[in-house]
Amino acid sequence: WVLMGAAMVLHGIKNETNDIDLGCTDELFTYLQQAGYPVTINRMRKEKILFSDTITIYRQWEYERLVRIDGFWVCDINTIVKNKRELARKKDLVDLQLIALHQGDGKMG
Repeated sequence: WVLMGAAMVLHGIKNETNDIDLGCTDELFTYLQQAGYPVTINRMRKEKILFSDTITIYRQWEYERLVRIDGFWVCDINTIVKNKRELARKKDLVDLQLIALHQGDGKMG
């Protein structure tokens, strides 16, 4: 499932993102690990695999709800907001402002 900035693009909140964060099942994560992809831990203490220069895959990233957009399973806005608040990096704070603006314009209901 698609997380964070890429999810914001699919929700129509941002036009682009520099990377793609994905969540996956324990089984897929273990398969990738056994295939030789090294596992590290992010600042939220979540296991991740840097699949490529622009794709990071997280083990069982928690979400409130998934929605289907253009054929992809994507984290809902509430999950994105929760994670962006927890990370609280400069880019996350900017993204939170974009989400607030987007929600205020009637697109999010």
